[in-house]
Amino acid sequence: MLHPNYLHSWEDYLREHGGDVLSECGVFQRRLYRLKRTILFPPPLFDKRAVDELAEAAVDLVKIVGSIPERIFGGDHRAWMRFLAMPQADAEFLAPLCRPRLLARATQFARPDFLLSDSGPRVTEINISTPIGGMATCEPYVDEFANTGFARHLARQGACFDTPATSELWLQALMAQCPLARATEAPIMFEALANPADSDASRQAFVNLAARAGFTVVSGLITDLTISASGVFIHGQRVHTVYTMFTWNELKRFVPYPLVRALVAAEDDGLVDFVGAPVSALFDHKANLELLSSPAYEGHYTAAEWALLKRVVPLTFRVTDAWVDRAIEMRQSLVMKPGDEYGGRGVTFGADTAPEQWAHMVREAVACGKLHVCQEVVKGSWRHEVAMPDHRRRYIACLGPMVFGGLYAGLAVRQTMQGGETPVINVSNGAEEGCGLAVW
Repeated sequence: MLHPNYLHSWEDYLREHGGDVLSECGVFQRRLYRLKRTILFPPPLFDKRAVDELAEAAVDLVKIVGSIPERIFGGDHRAWMRFLAMPQADAEFLAPLCRPRLLARATQFARPDFLLSDSGPRVTEINISTPIGGMATCEPYVDEFANTGFARHLARQGACFDTPATSELWLQALMAQCPLARATEAPIMFEALANPADSDASRQAFVNLAARAGFTVVSGLITDLTISASGVFIHGQRVHTVYTMFTWNELKRFVPYPLVRALVAAEDDGLVDFVGAPVSALFDHKANLELLSSPAYEGHYTAAEWALLKRVVPLTFRVTDAWVDRAIEMRQSLVMKPGDEYGGRGVTFGADTAPEQWAHMVREAVACGKLHVCQEVVKGSWRHEVAMPDHRRRYIACLGPMVFGGLYAGLAVRQTMQGGETPVINVSNGAEEGCGLAVW
């Protein structure tokens, strides 16, 4: 996956500059500190051909997921929701929103997450939502990296970088969904939060991203919006576009369903662009990976599609009465996850759990009324080493090719030095994040 010509470039640079490299790492981190993250440096230098293959797989996967309601369920969205074990109240809320416009919009912002195994990349989840992690990080990362001594060192070695214009592709996908903003000279975007405990102090990167399209961004709680026959307002100011920056679970906890319905109706009347179709929750659910990996569904795909799915999607199945015995029997090769959670919440590895405890957890997952999935663990995960002045760091990485409007839009990278066969790699668990650089 790494470019063979530059495997030792960092170590060569380290030998030339010694302790000064630590200072450079610190400067790079501080320049991106507004992101409030631990930024990875130096970046892994990937072979462009490998990145292109990963990007193509990601685009195809998102397209396939977008086809699930028609391809698998013949347009019967309630049948799909029963497969996902959506609670009745949620199903009643979502069913009227399963309209062609909202369904098509739901998959416009996506990021499949891949672990790199000995047999190639394997997708562990497919994130489909408006607040895609990495969308506001990649371009600032690339811009700042270009100013580093290490980037100049690579240029002297002949390295050429190929990174998509993430912000332009995001804006292109966004504006395709925003007829009111397109017709407005100076549109106002409302960055809609759900949790009152959220702070907008670290959101400058998103504000900068939206500003490139000519938006002025106002952040706040979606529940503070006022909807009337003349438009949508925040504290008396007209809002042209509402962009949701919260998850489905946050919506359920903090946002009244009637408010969402009112925003959809306001968009129907041409009063606002409502970017954040709640039906994205159906596409984002991890149980969809059963539809992409179980041999029972092979007949719904072309030969080329099924070959791709077999290559990149580990066997995943819902934890139901019919699968309890198999889930218990396969303990050491499985990881169990809540179907609609995010950020590594509730993830349990069978190999790290005593047999009796695992059996109890599997049965509890069936009885609790919240759908869980079991997925084959990606084994032999690819690792890479990074030399520092007085030690070496050994990382395991998760690669997230972003797909905006059906186009590859950049490679979000998270990496961790955690032990274990396959640790949960996310920022909330202390992972470093940055952008993958494709080199040719």
